[in-house]
Amino acid sequence: MTINIPNTISQIGAQIQKERREAEQRRQFDQLEQFDQIAREVQVTPYETVIPYAPGGPVPIAGLGDVTSDAKGSGARFNAGKPALDLIPLRLIHDHMRGACIHDGRVLDALLGLAEFQEGGGAMCLQQAIDAVGPAWDECAAVFEYGKRKYAAWNWAKGMPWSAPIACAARHLVYGILAGEENDKESGLPHRGHFLCNIVMLLTYIRTYPEGDDRPSQWLSVASKTQES
Repeated sequence: MTINIPNTISQIGAQIQKERREAEQRRQFDQLEQFDQIAREVQVTPYETVIPYAPGGPVPIAGLGDVTSDAKGSGARFNAGKPALDLIPLRLIHDHMRGACIHDGRVLDALLGLAEFQEGGGAMCLQQAIDAVGPAWDECAAVFEYGKRKYAAWNWAKGMPWSAPIACAARHLVYGILAGEENDKESGLPHRGHFLCNIVMLLTYIRTYPEGDDRPSQWLSVASKTQES
C-alpha cells in the first residue's frame, strides 16, 4: 500500500486551518452575544444594539472598539446611528446658536471651547469648557459608573479616536443642554455629566493616547487658512 505523504500533510494542514477559522468565528460570535447582553441590560436603543450574526457571515459594525480587548486604542463606543457632529465645524454651530440669542451664554462658551479644541487647540480649551458648564464631578462620576456597566471598567482609558468623544460631547451640548433637556433619555443622567466625561477622556488622551488625534485641525485652524491665502 502506497501512502502519498505530501497529500496527507496538505490535508492535515487544510483541516487545521479550517478548525482555526471555525474557532475564530465562534469567538467572534460569543463576543457579539456578550455585547448584545450588555445592550439589553442597560436598555440601549435599537440602533445601538449589536445583533449576533451567522458564523461565516459579515460582521455588523456597532460603534467602534472592542470592549473585551486589552489593546491600546480599543476603547469601545456603541455610537452607531448617532449624529456625527465631529464632521461639522463646531464653531459654525456655536456661531449660529449665538446669533439666535436664545441660549445660555455660558453653555455656548463650552461649545466654543470644544470647537477651538476641534480646530487644534490644547488642553486649556477643554478646561475652559469645564469652567463654562461647571465642574459637576458627582454627575461625571455617575456617568462613568453607568459606562462601567454598559461597557467595562476603564474601557475608555484604553483610548479611541478623539473624534468619538468630541462628537459625543457636542451631542450632549447641542441636543441636550442647549435644547433645554436636563437628563439624557438613555441613561437618565444629566447631559452635563455626559459632557464632562467626554472632556475627561479628551484631556486624558492628550497625555496617554496622542496617536488617536484625528482632528481636522489642519483644515480648520486659522493658521492653515492664513498660509493658503
